[in-house]
Amino acid sequence: ISIILSLLAGRWLTQIIMKPIASMISTMEEIEQSGVPKKILINNDTKDELRKMAKTFNRMIVKLQNNINKQRQFISDASHELKTPLASSDLSLKLLEDQRNGKLTKDQKELVQHLKQDNQRMLRILSELLNMSQVEAGKIQLEIKPVNPAAIADNAINAVTTTAREKNIHFQKNYSNEIPTVKADEEKTGWVLNNFLTNAIKYSSENSDISVNVKTSHGFIQFSVIDNGPGISEEYLP
Repeated sequence: ISIILSLLAGRWLTQIIMKPIASMISTMEEIEQSGVPKKILINNDTKDELRKMAKTFNRMIVKLQNNINKQRQFISDASHELKTPLASSDLSLKLLEDQRNGKLTKDQKELVQHLKQDNQRMLRILSELLNMSQVEAGKIQLEIKPVNPAAIADNAINAVTTTAREKNIHFQKNYSNEIPTVKADEEKTGWVLNNFLTNAIKYSSENSDISVNVKTSHGFIQFSVIDNGPGISEEYLP
């Protein structure tokens, strides 16, 4: 009887030990096949050492998922940024190829200048894309220096002016007087503002206005873009 009890006890103990290990192995295999991080389910009857190992594994999965989300968001933002300069460059090239225009007019010279600026901005974005190790580590290098908020807004507007002209959309600038110089990353702040402007143009009707506002608020600089588009659906609002 004692031998039978020992065998049963050993089998029961083995199941207790092997079950969470088998679950971990199964989860790892699922992650390997699908490429999607997944946590391990921890049972209450799991031994302390195995529970600790499973919790450590789950923490690692959470960190991995956070890094993946940051990488996806960065790629999405950068790709969105690339659309505007590409569209602007395409329009400029078409105008330059138009045989009806002899020497470059004032507007054409302005378009060429915008094209150069857009191309430079695109190259800088590509440079950020190539340096994905920063994102995977949860870090994006910021170049913090004194900047003029009004200049950031002006540069963002200039970058999308050509696209706005296609729909005869005009920008209304509302800048507060005596806006102080602040310390920020001028390029990346411009990216964010450019995203707002691009969406505003996309969803605004033709022959409409877009307001760009820069003001001080509670010790901070506040940028805002106001358009007459449909806005964000309630289901996506926080």
